[in-house]
Formats: sequence, C-alpha cells, structure tokens
Amino acid sequence: MRVRTIRGRHNILIVALILAILPSFVFAQQQGAKSPGRSIAVFTEYSGITVVKGDSLNMDLLITNKGLSPETIGVKIVSIPKAWKATIKGGAYSVSSVYVDGGQTKKLALNLEPQEGVKAGDVVFSLKAVTKDGSITAPYDLTVKVVEPSLVGEEVKATSSYPVLRGQADSDFEFSMDLFNGGQSEKAVNLSAVGPENWFVTFQPVGETKKVSGFLLKGGQSESVRVQVTPAKGATEGEYPVLVTVEYGGRTAEVALKVVLTGVYRVDAGTTSGLLSIDAMPDKVSTFSLFVKNTGSAVTQDITFDVLKPENWAVSFNPQEIRGLEAGEAKQVEVMVKPDPRALVGDYAIDIRTVGKYAVKNVEMRVIVRAPTTWGWIGIGLIIFVIAGLSFLFLKLGRR
Repeated sequence: MRVRTIRGRHNILIVALILAILPSFVFAQQQGAKSPGRSIAVFTEYSGITVVKGDSLNMDLLITNKGLSPETIGVKIVSIPKAWKATIKGGAYSVSSVYVDGGQTKKLALNLEPQEGVKAGDVVFSLKAVTKDGSITAPYDLTVKVVEPSLVGEEVKATSSYPVLRGQADSDFEFSMDLFNGGQSEKAVNLSAVGPENWFVTFQPVGETKKVSGFLLKGGQSESVRVQVTPAKGATEGEYPVLVTVEYGGRTAEVALKVVLTGVYRVDAGTTSGLLSIDAMPDKVSTFSLFVKNTGSAVTQDITFDVLKPENWAVSFNPQEIRGLEAGEAKQVEVMVKPDPRALVGDYAIDIRTVGKYAVKNVEMRVIVRAPTTWGWIGIGLIIFVIAGLSFLFLKLGRR
C-alpha cells in the first residue's frame, strides 16, 4: 500500500510539472510563428516605369531587414541593359552594402542613365540583396519602358507673355520667358537663339545676375528666364524676329519673339557761335542764335522750348516751335533775353530745354549783366569834374 502511494504522488508531480511547462511552450511557439528568424528585401516604390527616350531616372532604392537582429546587407545590380549605365549611391558615394537594424529600412539612390544608342522598348534591371554571410538573398527586377518623344508630346513648355516689344534702335529689349517641366524627372535644358545678323541675345534666370546658356529644370516645376536682345549698331526701323530654342533630351521647344524698332530719337542744341555766355543790361533785350539738330535716325516732331530763368526776366524764342526735323536736319532759333530792370551787375544763368518727341537737350547760358553805358559816361564826367575842381583849388591856394 505504501509503494502505490509513493508512485501515485510521483505521477501527480509529473502531471503538475507538465501543466506548468505547457503554457510557456505554447507561448514560445506562438511567438516563433510571429517573428521569423532572418529575412531581407530590396525594392523600389514602383516596379514598372515609363520614360521618354533620352531621359535619365533617379529613384529611391529601399533595403529592408525583416528579422530581429541587425544585418549588413550587400546590394548590387546583377544585369544592366545595353546602352544604359546604373549606379547605387548613398549621398555622394557609391554604395555596395548597408547596415540595417532589425525591422528597419534603409534608403539608397538608384541612378539609371541612358547612353548613346538607347532604343525604345522594355528593359529590365536585375538587382540582388544578400546578407554578409551569404546565407540569405533577395532578388528584384525593375522594368523600364522607353518610349519615343512623339508618343508623349512636349514635356518642357516654353512661353512668353509679351513676345513683341517696341522701342528705339539704341535700346536693349528684355523679354520674359517661362519654362515648365511637365515630366517627373529632372531635365537639363540648353538655350539658344537665332536673330538678325550682329544682334546679341543673352539669357539670365530671374533673381540671378549671371548669364547662362543652360540649367537643370526639376520635374513638375517652372523657371522664369530673362531674354535680353541688343540690336546691332546702326539697325534701322522695322520688325525683327528672334527665335529662341529650348533643347532638352534630344527634343526642342521654341518661342518666337519680335522686336519692333522705331528708330532713334535724339536732338542736339547749342549756340551757333559756340559761346555759352552773353552780355546784357537791365531792361534791355540781348539776342543770340541757337541751333537745333536732329542727330537721331527718326523724324523728330513738335520741338518746343522751356526755360529756367531768374525772377522777372523775360526769355522768348523765334520761332517758338519747330514742327519737325528730318534725320540730320538742323534749324536756327533766335533767343531774346531781357533782364529785370532792377537787375544788379553780375553773372546770371538761364537753362534752355529743347524738348522733342522722346528726346531732350539742355543748354545752359551765362548772362553777364553790366551797367548801362549812360551811367558810365556820367561817372566819367563826375570824375573829370572832381579832378578839375581839385586842380582849381590847388592852383588858387598855391598863389597865396
């Protein structure tokens, strides 16, 4: 009876031990089902992409460690299609492996650049990730569809809100041109222009001082460019076309601009004698001759005269207005100056402003106001009278 009792107690202890261990075993099994040992993956956000022939691709390459422990994961491009160049970078450096913590993802950059001879069609880039010990690998295929430009139309659009500008032949003309990249990838755009012979055309991004011939335009963004056109020296009146070409990835966009030259409006003026000073007396009219010449290339019309003069002075012109001057033509104008009757002896200035259509010329004259001649003779007479009187007194007193 005692032996059986001992055996019964022993069996009870074994059953109790099993019941105590069983929940832990089940929990461990469940946890093991939820957390795999080691697993990695390599992929891009999009596995199938369409690009225009000549465009390059820059996208994120994601390396994932699905396990619990950190891994050093190597990544390489297994196969590269003909006429393509492919690189994997982290920042500015080429990368062949990356350290990834458990359950984390690291991001690298995959750059795909077309070379000469790329053809339209589907191409496949094969990549592979592998753990440091080589026991786990993960393949990945990226399919890129290359299409001809004609199938997608213009991706970079060039426009100008004011394609026609008007002005004098000696002026510079500044157009504003807007470029918009409707594609997803960044594009290198090159700018050029064809205009009249000996005309000069430059390009300058808005907000910058340097002149450029090309720049990078990001996908989905726009850029404003100033197009400065300088006519050739001696260009005559007329309409002149300027064609701006924007080249990108073997394709082009064009903007037609036009400059309308009106000729040069310029006048010159001065005294016919070349002297810029005259003598005058109070309340007396002094006259000098002024020439007005059209030194521009366009007819100058309705030339008038303004004058800045001392108070109470009178200045008039004959004729008061010149109806028109052909290029190179000159006319003479008489200017009458009458100082204030109470003007003191001294130097005065008058500023004559010759005003033509789109042209102005100033002439500053010095007016020397002198005493009237009558007062001069009176002064001389007084001096003679004083001298004579003194001489008479000396003689008379000397006799005594």
